[in-house]
Amino acid sequence: MSNYTSCFPPAEYHHILAPKRMHWLGIPLCTEHHRGRTGIHLGKETFRKKYLHELDMYALLIKISKEKGFYKKQLTDLIEEFNIKNKKGIKIK
Repeated sequence: MSNYTSCFPPAEYHHILAPKRMHWLGIPLCTEHHRGRTGIHLGKETFRKKYLHELDMYALLIKISKEKGFYKKQLTDLIEEFNIKNKKGIKIK
């Protein structure tokens, strides 16, 4: 994997399954790695060989988020919002 010190915010959202436009399945990429000259949209196979496959990046994002405690908090917030809107009692561990 390369050194990402040249990456700067803001991040752009890359849809992993673009034809379906599933907004829940995506990864943040800097502008250069999203649509720049080394970006995924200029050659997915080249990008995947140099860095990672998008699904592997997504899995890594989930893993790091869980380790930092972000994933459960966001998931908890989403379930709470769903419960309020739909008067349901879904719980997570």
